[in-house]
Amino acid sequence: MKEYFTPEQIKKELNKIYIEEDDLVLEGEYIEGEGTHYIITGIAIIENERYHNFEIEFNLVEFPKEETIPFIMGIEWEWYDYLC
Repeated sequence: MKEYFTPEQIKKELNKIYIEEDDLVLEGEYIEGEGTHYIITGIAIIENERYHNFEIEFNLVEFPKEETIPFIMGIEWEWYDYLC
């Protein structure tokens, strides 16, 4: 599954991920994966620098009820890693 964030989802900030310990904000463009394993790709802002095509791989603690952005982004992550 590969799904792009819609303008409505972006307005609700479903595409934004904040990782305080790394001083990182990711503005996701799309998400892909299945089950509990996904990769979100977008623009990362780290210490006021912008990085395009930044990827975060993550695993959810449980399966989403539906494989759609609102359900996936509403579940806690078991782990994550930066791919870029």
